[in-house]
This record gives sequence, structure tokens and C-alpha cells, in this order.
Amino acid sequence: MERLLNREQVSEIVGLKRSCIYQKIREGSFPKPLRVGKSAVRWRESSIRDWIDSLEAEG
Repeated sequence: MERLLNREQVSEIVGLKRSCIYQKIREGSFPKPLRVGKSAVRWRESSIRDWIDSLEAEG
């Protein structure tokens, strides 16, 4: 089963603050979260790792 990360965990892993994460989502350059409740979202850990890998591949 895949691990789901909350926003604080994502921020810690990628080193970005909340506002920057949501700005990048709006721009289409960051993985969209999954809605898991009325006001709760989570990111698939694999999506965040893939995003990091894509940055490393870009150089």
C-alpha cells in the first residue's frame, strides 16, 4: 500500500512552503493532491518522489 503524505510532510521533503507548493500546482508544475476529506488532502509519496527525480533529470 502506498504511503500518503500530508502537506507538512511534503513541505519537509521538497523544501517548499505551502504557498509555493500551491502556486506550482496552479502552474501545473507540481503533483496535484488527492482529496481525502472535506478539507483534507494528501499526496502520493510516489508522485512526490517522481517530481524530485524529474528535477534531478533536468539538471
